[in-house]
Formats: sequence, structure tokens, C-alpha cells
Amino acid sequence: MPASTRRKNLQHLKVGTSTHPGLWLDKYLWSSDRKETDAKRNLVDEVKDAVGRTKDHYKKYFERYEALLASRPGLTYTMTGETRGRLSVGLGANAVLETSITLHHTYGVPYIPGSALKGLASSYAAKHLEDQDSWKRSFKGGKTERGVLQKLIFGDTSESGLVIFYDALPKPEDFQLDADVITVHHPDYYQGGKKPPADWDSPTPVPFITARGTFRFYLGLVPLPEGELEKGRKVLELAALLLKKALEEEGVGAKTTLGYGRIKIEGDFSPLKPPPPKRSEEFEKAMLKAESLRWSNDAPRMLADIAKLWSQLPREEQEELEAFLVQNKSQALGYHGLDEARKRDEKLDALLKKLRR
Repeated sequence: MPASTRRKNLQHLKVGTSTHPGLWLDKYLWSSDRKETDAKRNLVDEVKDAVGRTKDHYKKYFERYEALLASRPGLTYTMTGETRGRLSVGLGANAVLETSITLHHTYGVPYIPGSALKGLASSYAAKHLEDQDSWKRSFKGGKTERGVLQKLIFGDTSESGLVIFYDALPKPEDFQLDADVITVHHPDYYQGGKKPPADWDSPTPVPFITARGTFRFYLGLVPLPEGELEKGRKVLELAALLLKKALEEEGVGAKTTLGYGRIKIEGDFSPLKPPPPKRSEEFEKAMLKAESLRWSNDAPRMLADIAKLWSQLPREEQEELEAFLVQNKSQALGYHGLDEARKRDEKLDALLKKLRR
């Protein structure tokens, strides 16, 4: 029997509804025998199909991640970008295949580490802005010193920069993994063989995984004293512009010279706003009824239904519903039939007292 990375009782295990793509990629290669080429190709196919099964759980994490960044002290900018082709981050990491991909440890989705984005933006600045005084490096005492702006954004060995590069996450509804192939035409030569490459060498296809989708990028400004906030904001905007141009022109990850990793940023960067507070199910039902409320014989009955839901809401949601009714439904609130209806319904009476103050 071929060498296997699975225990005997796991040999026939299949991708299931809760399969973690990263775990499957790392642990469930059917056979590690070099002659079993189908095993690696099948593993890649299984992983790309498994990623869609984790999206529901990941969506909640994505929302929590954005809410946390929006609530942090200091300014946070965000921008959204769509891959123009394939994305390959973490290709050279240790893996059971000859190649790998960076997947989220908990949710198994592809993401771009903040360290990779910071390195990309810094490299872009060094390459394209080196001739400007504020970016020019100098050499003193046998050490390289960064330019003023380069140091402000990215820091150096003595102090950190003002900008934090967070991990970029894919939008829950818009990402996928794809199978791809690297074809090595002269494997013996590249592995240190003594024979020179020749036209009759047999090419060796190596399967690997790439990602596609729409990613959200986040840049944060470290907390600063009140008098330095405007200066910090300009530094943050400059860092976001550098990252945008680097993603669009050079790409992130591996194989960028072949066009991999290019990302088209949609629009401009903007401050990350806190998500709207999550409302209760009763509030949503009450608002639907309130929006359809009309000045008619039905007004007492509909308002009675709204009042019943209103009585179950926390005070904050009650006030929001009351404000909506007063501002948008004044005619319905003045309907003469309500006076009789409120005598029969304590909850309706309580709501109308609030609205008619």
C-alpha cells in the first residue's frame, strides 16, 4: 500500500459541510508517494471546493473584525479592492505540497497579512520615491537611515512608524479558491543535476492553490496627542495612497512578474465607520408595520400591533420607533378612531401618550 498521511480509518474521509480548508490542505493528503500524482491534484480540488462551506461562520467574524477596528482609538482608514486575476500569498511556506497558500487559521479563508502589505508599500516607496529628499536614505556610522517620511510611516529599528497595516480580509460574499499549475520543464537540472536542460526533458506539472475575490484593506493611525492629529492624518492618507498604487501597479504575494497579485482599488480610501447597531427582531417587525401605516380605518388596528411590539423593546429602540412615527406618520396619529381604540388597549394608550406629548 502507498505511503499515506492519513490513519487507516480516515482513508475514505470526504470533504464535509464543516471542513476547514487549511486543515484539510495540511493533514489530508491521501498519499505522499511521489508516484501518486493524482493525490496532490485531488487535494487541491478538494480544498478549493471546501472553502465555500465556511462562509456563514466567517461572515460573523468579518463583521466583528470591522467593528473592532472601527472602535479602536485613533483614526482607521479602509479601502476595497478586487483581484484582477489570481492571488498567491504564502506560496513558499512549508506544506505537504511543494507550494502553499496563506489561509486564516480559524476560518480557512484566504487573507493578506498586514506584514506583507507593509513590506509592499515600503518597497514601492523606496523604488519610486528615492530621488525625493523626504524619502532619500542616508548612510551614517555604517548604518542606513531612512528618509523622514519613510521613517514616519514605516518606522525603523529604533522606533515604530505612525501607521498600522492590518490584515486584509476578503468580503464574505465575494471570494473563492482556484486550482492552478506551475509547470517545471527541467526538474533534474533545477534540482542540481549535472545534465544541462534539454528539449526532450519531461515537464512536471505542480498543482497549487490561488485566491480571487474582493478584499478589504485597513490602515490605522497610532493614538496621537490632540495637536498632532492633523499631521498624523496626512501621514495616514499618504500611506494609503502608497499601498493603493503598489497593489495596482506591482501586486502582492508571489509570481507578481507574471501578473499575479494585482488588485484594483475601488474608489478612494475613507475613514472606517462603526457598523449600525444591531436591532432586535421585534424592532424590525415594528418598523415594517410603521412604514406601511396609513391614514385609514386600518390605522387603529395597525397602531395596536405596533404598540404591542413597542412594549417589548428596550428604551433605546422604543425612542427610535417613536421618533419615526412622530416625524413620518402625523396624519395617521391624528385619526379620530384612535381615541376609542386606546380605551380598549393599554399598550396602544401608553404608546399614544408618548407620541402626543
